[in-house]
This record gives sequence, structure tokens and C-alpha cells, in this order.
Amino acid sequence: MKKSLLYFILFTLCLTACKKDKKNNPPPSGKTYEVTFNVSGSGQAISSDGKQKINSLKTNAIGPAASLAKLLFYLVYDSNGALFHQIKQDSTMDNFGRITDNLPAGTYTVYIVAGEKGLSTSGEPSQFGYPNTEGPGAIWKDLFYKKLTITVTNTAINQDVTLARVVGQLQINVEDAIPANAAKFVVKITDENIYFDFKNGVMGGAYGGQINNTIPAAAIGTTNYKITRIIGNTSTPMTVQIICYDSANTIIADKTINNVNCDINVKTILSGKLFAVSNGFVVGLNNTWDPTPYTTVGY
Repeated sequence: MKKSLLYFILFTLCLTACKKDKKNNPPPSGKTYEVTFNVSGSGQAISSDGKQKINSLKTNAIGPAASLAKLLFYLVYDSNGALFHQIKQDSTMDNFGRITDNLPAGTYTVYIVAGEKGLSTSGEPSQFGYPNTEGPGAIWKDLFYKKLTITVTNTAINQDVTLARVVGQLQINVEDAIPANAAKFVVKITDENIYFDFKNGVMGGAYGGQINNTIPAAAIGTTNYKITRIIGNTSTPMTVQIICYDSANTIIADKTINNVNCDINVKTILSGKLFAVSNGFVVGLNNTWDPTPYTTVGY
């Protein structure tokens, strides 16, 4: 009898303790709040009447008409730095450019990256890049980005977000006439970057870049032949080597331009004579991307 009474007392004490634990440590409610971002791009497009306009992601364009954003990545990290949720959109979706998520109360870091087809995580989870489909070197396409911090309380969030371009553009203008035996150009670029670190908002991975450009038959004999490429390195000077080959892969012209700088959202133009004796190429900055008036520097 005494043993039975003792067991009953012990059971009652355990039950009471369990009830107290549940009261002091209630389970999470699972309550979340809707978070919506309406994304647009800060790159400027030039309309047919020459006026500048900004195209929204929802119209499938950020920046110049030749550089269309086709993919969008949304990544949200919690206050401990852990990836909480991610969403990928492509331009075939009806809601492209409108991101809707549901998050519990708390503080989050949000990263939004948008670009052209082929954009994907590269190497480490915090890196984005494009696959190399044209031979050696890094190949970039247009890329846009935004980092922001949000605090979710007890209400929904609806916020407009403007992404900023994080790449530059290089254009090579060969002023003199293309000779009849010219078959292709190869442009070698030193210190091009191969990935974008979205957590820190910087380019990384110094590597060489190369542009392979086959000369069309219609270009033979013409002047001001242009080669254009998006550039990831917008922080350090590069060396650009322009080589022209004939059909037998023999070099018929070769020019090297040192200390070439590309800036974010700015087109850098290298213009000069490649096949004739000249004083060298001229470096200019064009305002197609950036409204700042351009300047020209010769060397």
C-alpha cells in the first residue's frame, strides 16, 4: 500500500513538472506574413525617339534592348546567416518580376540577382556566373543586383525594389577598312572576373577573358567594324590585345592597349586603326548606359 502511494505521488509530481515545462516553452505558432517585392531595373534603355526610359522586369527587359533579363533569383537569409528560402523566376512566368514570399517575424537579408539566360550559381553558393560557351576565358552577360534588409513584424510587406547593373561594357571600334584576307578577330583581356559574389556585392576570381569574332563577308572593305562584350571587371585596369587572323590562322594585325578601365553601367570604347600605322587606340566613355557626359582620353 505504501509503495502504491509513493508511486502515485511520484507520477503526480512528474505530470505537474511536464505541465510547467509546456507552459514555459510553448511551441512556435507557425505564423507567417506575406512579403512582396515588385522588381524593376535601373539600366536605361534608349527608345527610337532618342529619349531615355526605364523598362521594368515585368516587360522582360532591364537596360538596353539588346540585353534582356530572362532570369531572376531571390534568396533570403535569416539573422543567423542561414539560407531560409529561395525563389527562381524566368521570363515565361506571368508574375516575372513580382516576388511573393511568406516569412515568420524576424530580420532578414534579401538578395535579388537578375540576368540573361545561363545565369546560375557558380562554385560557392554565394557566387553567380555564366557558363563559358565560346572557348577560353570568362564570358559575361548583363547582370543586375540588389541587397536589402527587411524586418517582418505583424503585418504584410509590399515593397518596390530597383536593381542596379553590376557590369560594364567594352566596345572595340576598328576604324580602318577590313582587308580582304581577314577572317577573324581574337580579343584577349587580362584580369577579367569569373564570378559575382552576391553576399558582398563584388566581382571575383581574376582570370583571362577572350572574345572570338568571325568576320562576316559583308564586313570586308568596310570601316568602323565593332566588337562588343559585357565586362565583369569594373575595379582594376586590364590589358586588351586585339589580334586579326587570316583563313590560314596567320596573324595579319596585332595591337595591345594597356590600362583599360571598365566602369559599372558605362560603355568603354577602344577606337583606332589596327591595320595601318597609327598613334594607337583612343579610349572613350559612352553614355548609352550612364547619363554622365562621356569623355575621351588618348594615349
